[in-house]
Amino acid sequence: MPTLKRKKNSLIPDRRKIFLGDICTPGNFWIMVLFSFILVIQVILTGFVISLYQRQLLMVRAFDALSDRSQYLVSAPKDQADRFFKETQVAGLYYEYQPCRPTFTGACDDASIYRLAKNGSKEVVVPSLRRLTGAPLTSELLQPITQSSDKRWMIFGAWSFGSKRNVNDRRIWLFDQQVGDVVLASSVPADAVYSPDFKYAAYASPDGNGDIRDVTILDIWTGRDVGGAKAETGVTFMGPNGLALLRWGDEKNLFVTEYARTDIENTVPVLRGERNLKVK
Repeated sequence: MPTLKRKKNSLIPDRRKIFLGDICTPGNFWIMVLFSFILVIQVILTGFVISLYQRQLLMVRAFDALSDRSQYLVSAPKDQADRFFKETQVAGLYYEYQPCRPTFTGACDDASIYRLAKNGSKEVVVPSLRRLTGAPLTSELLQPITQSSDKRWMIFGAWSFGSKRNVNDRRIWLFDQQVGDVVLASSVPADAVYSPDFKYAAYASPDGNGDIRDVTILDIWTGRDVGGAKAETGVTFMGPNGLALLRWGDEKNLFVTEYARTDIENTVPVLRGERNLKVK
């Protein structure tokens, strides 16, 4: 009996005759190139997103570590567990600090300043440090440096909450409690001493030899030098602690302590007295 043979379908190509050149037609080639390009872009974007997430996570952890430093904090009430309380640099004034998660601007945290009344209640002096005129829009907050005896005037500097002030930062903001806002921004050395009416700032300047022989009185409202003095030969303004002692007698009179040097090699200054410098 004869064997029946299956007739091949001429429409189905023989697999042995299919070559790579038959598949990689010009159209298919550009599709593969486009697909590879998209894949590379996806890998790059994924790496960028992961890197950005890791940086943000490090910022959050650093902020949490700063917030957990117990030496900066005073116990907070239970109903305000997300707020921190701390003494300011000015005696009798306190912060009520409201932290937040770090952002690229760093300006989402805020703090108020208050003093305690005799009955123990809080008397708010500054409701929001961020809302003061000219307040920094960075991670720095305005923080009080000194206050006038009548409590009307207050000098602010700018540094991050919980850290120390940068003594090379000469920026100051003058706050008027009667106005309830900053009324002046100026530039004054960090160790300046202010007149009782907070119109003038006096500061000593070291020379290139490590001695202090120059005192300047600055009008913080105009930025002009309105007084000062240079030490005489054999005299210095630098005391045994390496600092100059300046004090205001009143709004127009500054007193600087002078010391005499008996010889060049004598490193211990001898008290000579006070020199009166008047505002011009």
